[in-house]
Amino acid sequence: MKFTAEASVLVGAIGKVSHLAKGLKPINYNLLLELANDGHLSITANNGSQQGISCATVNVGDTGATCVAARKLYDFLRTLPGDTEVTFEKSGDKGSVRAGRSRFTLSLLDAEDFPRFDDLSQNPEWTLAFNSKIFANYLTRVSYAAARGDVRHYLNGVHLSCSGGRVRLTATDGQRLARTTLEHPCEGSNEVIIPTDAISTIEKILSGANEEAVSTVYVGDNRFQVNLPDQTFTTAVVDGKFPDADRVIPDPTDMNSSIKVNAAMLGAALARISILSNEKCRRATITGKPSEATCVLELMNPDAEEAVDELEAEVEGGVKAPEDAFNV
Repeated sequence: MKFTAEASVLVGAIGKVSHLAKGLKPINYNLLLELANDGHLSITANNGSQQGISCATVNVGDTGATCVAARKLYDFLRTLPGDTEVTFEKSGDKGSVRAGRSRFTLSLLDAEDFPRFDDLSQNPEWTLAFNSKIFANYLTRVSYAAARGDVRHYLNGVHLSCSGGRVRLTATDGQRLARTTLEHPCEGSNEVIIPTDAISTIEKILSGANEEAVSTVYVGDNRFQVNLPDQTFTTAVVDGKFPDADRVIPDPTDMNSSIKVNAAMLGAALARISILSNEKCRRATITGKPSEATCVLELMNPDAEEAVDELEAEVEGGVKAPEDAFNV
């Protein structure tokens, strides 16, 4: 196996998956390199529950496959100028990496021993396709509310469901709940819980795609896979039944008052008053003033310090001003 490529090309491809090169077995700390005749270099990392595959186009000397230590190779390549030509050559159980006058010799492992997941795109139970940027945006809207390390394991992830021509994303840690819905064609009724520790990786992959890139989701065999033109990410899913959020979210028709305020202004106001919050007190109140067409946000901490912010708002309700409390 032998190939050459610029350092920047290899660093970009390896950097997309190198963080997954860890796990219980020594081989999990390696990258699987597979080189085809057309110059397509596939780079795979697998930590036992998640797998990432990226690719690069290189100049082929000899095709083949091998496993090389991820951190050592990546750290060496990152020290080189981006336009440096790098040559990788396999000889027995050793791999030589040459760049100018620099040379590294690394131990290699057999490609046949590398753990890898089946490609779900070949036989999925169900599938969806999204614009990558839009999908990333919708994930970000709810992922902050997902639990982490909760004994109720079914809360440790984002619930994705599709039915009736819409896709819904929901997350909750038992104290807060976030939900967003997008109209999207889908067949049947399906659902899956994407683990919290995989969400940040998926968001990063999708956000880094170009504006027109389409990401395809495949679900099956207790796994969730996201495919982009130059990258694939697969993760085990959370086994369990996600709570019915419809029983928690009030029906707007049952509410007798409401406060409508500009989202950006509300976010900025909450950021300001949260400066006075601490671990012991994060409670803030919001009070609507129908006669003044405003709402007031207030927070007081144990040191008797107080923050008050008043915003323009549309307040609807009875004679009594609507009021509520929440954590910031």
